[in-house]
Amino acid sequence: MKLIDYFKLNKETIKFCLKLCGIIFTLIAAIISIAVTIKTGTKENPIYVFLIAVLFGNSLGLLIAFLGFVAGYLKAKSIFDFHDGIPKDLVKDLGIKIRPVKNDFRYNFMDFELVGVNRNSPLILRLSPSKKEVWITVPILFSHIENDTVKINQFNSKYKIRDIQINGLGIFTSTNLNKWKRLSEVKIMEKIAELYKIAEDENITIF
Repeated sequence: MKLIDYFKLNKETIKFCLKLCGIIFTLIAAIISIAVTIKTGTKENPIYVFLIAVLFGNSLGLLIAFLGFVAGYLKAKSIFDFHDGIPKDLVKDLGIKIRPVKNDFRYNFMDFELVGVNRNSPLILRLSPSKKEVWITVPILFSHIENDTVKINQFNSKYKIRDIQINGLGIFTSTNLNKWKRLSEVKIMEKIAELYKIAEDENITIF
């Protein structure tokens, strides 16, 4: 993904971030300026104080928006690079696509995940925030799990030793990113197939 493309996708978020941060830090700067003026007893031109506060507040707002944008872009780029590194046959077999993560785009810079869109093999692939792990999730229907809390706890205890758990999306496992890159297509499919097999054994409905 190019920087300009990510910028176009996040224009509204950038505007909102600049506006919100600008207002907040302008008010903070104005309050501090007034407090200092009162404490020292000096008389400053109100317009001058206001302009300084606006300049300071908007500068901080711009800095925060810039840092948030850069962090979001680097995270998004890592997902696209990760997708490009997956064997093409595996991408085709699982129907892996890149899609935006569902969140409020007004408050968050756009994030992405990989999903397997083939009906016979639903799948979600994400990178951990540290970008050191690949998170593999097979989505499940939680509404089909009776006594869900008890069953989920029992499931997690049973499969903890195999580093397989139920998270908020489904049956989940993780693997080191460097290790993932060295895995063959067959090994990756075996790892994914293991999650499907566990879902079948535990009578858990895949979403």
